[in-house]
Amino acid sequence: MSQSIFDNFEAGASDYEITDSESDYIPSASESSDDEVEKNAKKGKQGKKEKRGKKKASTSSFLPDSDDDWDEVDGLTLAEYRARLQAIDEDEDRALAELLNKPTWVDMPFNPPDFNFKGQLETAPDDGMLKTPYQFFKELVTDDMIENIQKNTNDYALEKNGKELKTGKKEIEAFIGIYLRMGLMQASYVRAFWESDTRYPLVADVMARDRFEALASNLHFVKNGDITEADRNKDRMWKLRPWLNGLKQSMAKIPPERHHSVDEIMVPFKGRSVLKQYIRGKPHPWGIKLWGRAGASGMLYDFEVYQGSITEKGTDSIGVGGDVVIRMTSGLPSGKNYLIFADNFFTSLPLVERLQQRQIQFIGTVRPNRLKGLDLKSEKQLKKEGRGSCDSKVELNSNVFALRWYDNRAVNIVSTYKGIEPRKMVKRWDKKERKTVEVPCPDAIVEYNKFMGGIDLLDSLSALYKYHVRTKHWYLKVFYHTVTMALVTSWLWYRRHCVLLNV
Repeated sequence: MSQSIFDNFEAGASDYEITDSESDYIPSASESSDDEVEKNAKKGKQGKKEKRGKKKASTSSFLPDSDDDWDEVDGLTLAEYRARLQAIDEDEDRALAELLNKPTWVDMPFNPPDFNFKGQLETAPDDGMLKTPYQFFKELVTDDMIENIQKNTNDYALEKNGKELKTGKKEIEAFIGIYLRMGLMQASYVRAFWESDTRYPLVADVMARDRFEALASNLHFVKNGDITEADRNKDRMWKLRPWLNGLKQSMAKIPPERHHSVDEIMVPFKGRSVLKQYIRGKPHPWGIKLWGRAGASGMLYDFEVYQGSITEKGTDSIGVGGDVVIRMTSGLPSGKNYLIFADNFFTSLPLVERLQQRQIQFIGTVRPNRLKGLDLKSEKQLKKEGRGSCDSKVELNSNVFALRWYDNRAVNIVSTYKGIEPRKMVKRWDKKERKTVEVPCPDAIVEYNKFMGGIDLLDSLSALYKYHVRTKHWYLKVFYHTVTMALVTSWLWYRRHCVLLNV
């Protein structure tokens, strides 16, 4: 027995003296120096650390392989005990992951990444020919989309009235053209365009009044009988889905510019619809909400109709606003440093980090409660420091820049490529001095104000010559509005080509 004890040590047998007990040993007098004692003490501490580090592994290493060799502990079988140990390990791993992923905001200068544009902007046509605005419009509203309207309108009229409407592709195009022409010559009601006192030849000479009303009342985009109840419950826009998908695909083919903004678009509507929303502060607070991505020029590149709670959320959802930006930017190439702008409804730290993974840069206003752990100067403190004062911090893990700037009130913003410097002077009205004064403005704020207004520009251009057709059918309101947006986008596309060709 004593020999087996000596075999367990790296030292030789002469280094130890055997006591009366087979299990105890003492060091020899020759080796009990202070240096050796200190070494043994250090080894003992190191051994304890290694044991603590291997605690998880050793906990399960002694467990038997089957229930036959297992005596129940607290009424648990071997499988149940293993499951409990695994759950404890998972909880510890989850807590560690949350600790590592917790944002760390530090007060340090912002070091922006390389955000030089690596994409390809649209160039002048090789043949040097400038297409007409109508040709650009037909690039968006294609012949297939028109033929689909013609077919389903005829089928619906036959089903509803028992008579064939016998409309054709050219007549549907004329119908859309009349609607757009009505926007240039506003009238209080549709029939006024054909009445003798208010007759408008560019409308009345193209199509008879009764024919126009027949088309308007039978306008359809899908065959109702082909849509199952399950499909209707999953998609509230099923009545307009072929038209919307066709327009989205056409807009996706437009070569994108570098600066894009994501925002909401309101389609005015006060009738009955589960899609109707109320948004305070909008020019038309009641209506159907669309999400859209537009360039700084006002051109629309992508959109979708907001359908409320039935919108599917993936397992990696980052909230309603964040998911919208991810879907709206899915058509942009990754790794090219495109620039995205959004307001505080959409902005969050997970969204910014998700875009960073695709090398898409972002600037947006943000709600302070969405930036956990961020401690900036309060609005009162900045107000005391004066107009134009600011405070900022940088998130250490993702290199996201957070800024609070005081103008008339505090403005909170996050950025991945712009910081405070160089500051620019902006003009503001001072109530006390009753004159315009210059206020220092951080570079990130200037950039946001310059490029955020793409959707607002699209809305203002769409409202200039839009005719508000009165209808109880909400999907027709969305159809007429998307036609107007397609018209504005095609015109802006035409203007872009004029610049490229120096016309």
